[in-house]
Amino acid sequence: MVGGSTSPASPNDEILIAVFGMTGTGKTTFIEKVSGQKLNIGHNLHSCTMNIEKIHCKIGNHNITLVDTPGFDDTSRSDTDVLILIANWLRESYKHHTLLSGIIYLHRISDPRMSGSSIKNLRMFRKLCGAESMHNVSLVTTMWDKVTRVEGETREKDLMDGENGFWRAMIKSGCLVRRHDGSVESARGLVAELASMKRTVLRLQEEIAEGKKLIETDAGVSLNEELLRVKRQHEEELRCVKEEMEAAMRSGKNPAHSKPLVFFRFVGSG
Repeated sequence: MVGGSTSPASPNDEILIAVFGMTGTGKTTFIEKVSGQKLNIGHNLHSCTMNIEKIHCKIGNHNITLVDTPGFDDTSRSDTDVLILIANWLRESYKHHTLLSGIIYLHRISDPRMSGSSIKNLRMFRKLCGAESMHNVSLVTTMWDKVTRVEGETREKDLMDGENGFWRAMIKSGCLVRRHDGSVESARGLVAELASMKRTVLRLQEEIAEGKKLIETDAGVSLNEELLRVKRQHEEELRCVKEEMEAAMRSGKNPAHSKPLVFFRFVGSG
């Protein structure tokens, strides 16, 4: 079953739609709109999605299962732990021949620019999906009520084909670009659009089926590169602080008034 798309699900089949996105993009609220069920919503900086959560609902004749996933900016665990969690779920789904019909990636249009966390989250999402599954992906912008129409459309255009064009490659590979206006009708319509898609095998599932270790997959390699980049950055910051401390001590200044030493612990990606 390794490959891109498979046959579409019949109306009686369970249709899996995964919802990805950073903390605060409205994943839980979106799923509530679709399912009509009340879930645990976080209104602080802590992520609510501690595990892979499945919510069942019905849209028309389709039996939908929405899969709520944690983002790679999770406040309670490392990116490594998040990738392991998602990989384990994808492995089990593949083993039981339960494939995704669609993947929704939520992005706040209210963000004036792509932050480092946003770029990292999108990169990991792209790596675990792979180019061949992009026809099953819908890039959905949220929070349109927080911006003027001109602001929103300008930011949307920048994401699609601006100087950086963060979505450009994904769009070329066939993914959809949609807007969520916050209504129940909008949310259910976005899911219904993907429900009739041919089911797909994600790149990470292919790689696991090929016998690769997680660290050897595209997503694992990307995560390891990010960890090494952050490690080098922190080592450089620590070196600068030490130099300032030494200079202060040589000049006779009280080092207590200098910047404090900060120590970092890195989580391995094995």
